[in-house]
Parts: sequence; C-alpha cells; structure tokens
Amino acid sequence: MSGALFLPQSTLYAQTTKPVVKTVTRQPLSTVMADAARREQLFTLFERMRALPASHPSSYFFQAAIHWFPDFSDKDPGVQAIKAIFDADPKAKDALPYWDQCTHFGKGQPADFLVWHRAYVYHFEQSARHILGDPSFALPYWDYTSPQAGSRMLPDIFIGKQRQKEGKSISNSLFPTGGPDRTLKNKGDQLSLAAVNITDAFNAERYFAVAGVPGFGGAVGQGGAVSAIDNVPHGAVHGGVGGWMGSVDTAAFDPVFWFHHANIDRLWNMWLAAKNKYWGAMPDGWLDQAPFSFMAPDGTIVREKRSFYADQANLGYRYDSDPTLLPQPTLGQPAGKKPPNLKSIQQLPREIKGFFEKPAGPATSAVTLSSSARTDIRVPLAPLPPPPGSTAPGKRPMALESVKEKYNYVVLDISGIEKESGSAGNYDIYASLPGAVPPELGKASRVGYLTTFEAPRRRPNGAPGKEVHHRVDITAFVQKLSSDKKVNPSEIIFTFVRSVGTDASGKPLDQAEGGPVHLRSLAVKVLVGSTDEVI
Repeated sequence: MSGALFLPQSTLYAQTTKPVVKTVTRQPLSTVMADAARREQLFTLFERMRALPASHPSSYFFQAAIHWFPDFSDKDPGVQAIKAIFDADPKAKDALPYWDQCTHFGKGQPADFLVWHRAYVYHFEQSARHILGDPSFALPYWDYTSPQAGSRMLPDIFIGKQRQKEGKSISNSLFPTGGPDRTLKNKGDQLSLAAVNITDAFNAERYFAVAGVPGFGGAVGQGGAVSAIDNVPHGAVHGGVGGWMGSVDTAAFDPVFWFHHANIDRLWNMWLAAKNKYWGAMPDGWLDQAPFSFMAPDGTIVREKRSFYADQANLGYRYDSDPTLLPQPTLGQPAGKKPPNLKSIQQLPREIKGFFEKPAGPATSAVTLSSSARTDIRVPLAPLPPPPGSTAPGKRPMALESVKEKYNYVVLDISGIEKESGSAGNYDIYASLPGAVPPELGKASRVGYLTTFEAPRRRPNGAPGKEVHHRVDITAFVQKLSSDKKVNPSEIIFTFVRSVGTDASGKPLDQAEGGPVHLRSLAVKVLVGSTDEVI
C-alpha cells in the first residue's frame, strides 16, 4: 500500500459464517524479548508503522487515534506533539470519522469495555501482520500479574529514546517520543502491588453489573461507572505507567498500551475459565448487535456482531495460559428450558430485581485528594428515624442495619471525579471509625481502589465536563460493624492514599506530577433489593 489516504466510505462487510483461521499463540512479552529475532521484529513493526503518514489505515497514528483523539486546544506539550504529526499530513482530517471510538467517558456501554478492546487489539494485530508480511505474528502480553520477580517492572524495550542495533545507537520505536515522562521511566521502576491486584475483579461472579455494583465486565447503560477489571488492573496500570498512558485521550499513542491490553484480554479468558462465573442476565439481543466499526489493512470497513468477538475461536489466536477448551457465551436461554450446567459460564443466574437506592447519610462537600499524601474524609451516616409518633432516639444507621437483608449492598459513591492534569492518579481506599487520632492504616480496612484514568481533566474555567463516578462495595466492612451491637457510628472515615510504584531500590516513585484529584462529593448509599427472580 502507498501512503495515500485509502478510506472507502461505503464498503462494509460482516462475517455471517465462522471463518477458517489458523490459530497463533500470544505469549508473555518476557518470552518474546528473550528471542533476539522476535524482539527485533517488535522494533521493526513500530518503526514501519510510525513511518507511515497519519491518514494511512495501518500507520501507528491512525491505529492509536481509533482509541481516542486529543483535543488540540489543550496546550499540554504531549498533546501538541500528537497535533504536529496530524498537521504534517494534509489528508489526516479525512480520517477523523474513524477515530475516537473507545468506550470510555460514557461513550457506548461499560459492558462493551472488554469486547471493544478485544476487537481493537485484534484488528491492530491484523495490521501488524500486514506491515510485517508475517501471518504468524502474535502480539505478546505484558504479564504484570505474574508472581515472578520483575514482572511489575516496565520491560526494558520501552525504556530510553535510543536503543542499540549492530553497534549503533538508533531511535527506539517503542518509546513515546514527544510525550510526557512516564512515571515508570527508568530500569527497575515497577508498578505497585495494588495496581495489579486482580482479587476484586476475579471475585466478581458475573459479567454484568447488578444494581450499580460493578460486575467483572460492567453494566449496560450505566454511564460513568467502570467494571471491576476496568478499574484494577486496567485503569490502575494506565495510571501507574503514567505519561501518555495515564490519560484516555493519549493512552494508545504509547506502545505499552497494546501489550497491556493483550494482558487484559488474557485475564478475561482466565476469568471465563474459572469456576462459577456467569454472564448474568444478558440483555435481549445484546450479543447479536454490531455497534463497532474497524478498518482492515486494505481499507475495508469491518462491522461484526459482539458474538463474533466474544467467541475467540473466530479470531485465530489463543494465549499460552488458556485452557484447552475455553467456554463461550450463548445468545440467551430458550424459553422453558433449564439453565445449562455449570461446566461453562452459559448459565443465566438469578437476577435480583426491584433495586432502589437509599442515601445512608448526607453527601460530603467537594473534596481534593492529595497528590503526595493521604487524605482523610469523614462521610456522615444518618440514623434510622424512630417509628412515627415515637419520642425514642434514632436507631443505628441504616447502613449497618441494611446488611441483615440478603440482597442489600452498601457502597461508597464517589461523584464528579476530575483530575488536575492529564495523568491519572491511583489511590488505595481504607475505611475506619472515628477515634481520638487519625486512623492507622495498618488497623484500618482496605475497601477498594480508585484510579482516575477515565476521569476528565478539570477545565480552567470551571465549566462542567464529563461526569465520571465510581462505586466501592463496602458491604463486607459494614457487616463487621453491624455484628458489634455496641458500635453506633455517626460517620465513617475514608482514607485515600496515593498508590505509587517503586524504583529499583524499592523507594516509592513520585506521582505528584499527576496533580491532585477533585471529587464533587462522597456519600454512603444502600442499594435495597426486594425480589429474587430467575430471568
């Protein structure tokens, strides 16, 4: 293909039959780096993609911009570096309709996060094979969740503007030239343990969210809230790496992006293969819809159903960690039939209906989370009112009493999240009761994790931006309080501690350059469930 813009506007195709594909295996990046030829192939791939003009469907710029496209009115030097590449190609403006497609910032559905990014990485891999002329090329994954020493370190191939080849110093095509410094920028720098902790995500039994409590994959039509896997490790790793990776609008312009998302896709497979995992009550026709458009290396527009991407057998790749037979979703449950057995994730479990929210106390006023120190926030609880006509004092807070009901949840609702700069800030969240002195973290309960990767940057004029919120399930913490009849708190203290990685010596890295994070309010809410029905 030449460098000319090749963007047919009307050519569409959709797979109606399962294609014949040769399966390749995606392996850990560490394995590929140990093979000199395969390591060099990665450098060659990104060198060739970067050499193409922005309007070329297989150029690195075009592929990265499919994820998101920055607002060029932003004077951030990293954004302006991207603008310079765009301005260098007069035909680039014609490609704008094909960019800005990812599911973040409330675009699409949170439940599309895994499906869309699987499709995105799959089509990037197709372009890579085309550029390399190698149909067997498989994109490696960065396995930062491995217990092996060094797994949380940023791999060497991404570090440094220059690299050595045949005794000469040349540009490193895996380094985001022009972008802001990553937080992980030196050899030995590594992510925090909290950023790669998949426990919360893998504790989720179902894909779809229930009553505002995130499932593994997210909810349909629940704008702003992210799924368990989207929060950690996905957003946490973006924020931990920092630089372009720390902001949605520039993330894919850092080559680390593709190896990170290959691992997120692999973790989805691991979750599918685990015991007692379900899709949940799948919306009618959801898998039959084809809401995504991608571009093949020849410029053809590809539009497939969600079911095409959900069934990995269509895509011609597997992971070395995959089980022999990966369970796949069904399109629904036939009327009058019993649910399929538990050997797969196809069972549609009991769906809890009739949920509604009750505030368990007033919301806080606006709060700013420190970029370099802990922030303690007192979130008030309201006692249950006495019975009508009674002069008795209020009872223990509804948050404590609510967990006696089987289907109630208690959540910390964090609203109006904005970050001061483009890079994300990650925070561990602890909960404790008021005391004479600020709570010791060792004695507090860690209840969750907040990453601001998907939060918008605060606008200088204070104008409202994208609404992003986050919910932390604190039911287990409240259950412990509820079991102690002597405890009748008027508030819960939530402590936010900036979560950073460490350098080679074990010293915490500085994330202060990411700036503070602003929250419009925090509130404890009770999600009250009333019925238990099978859908």
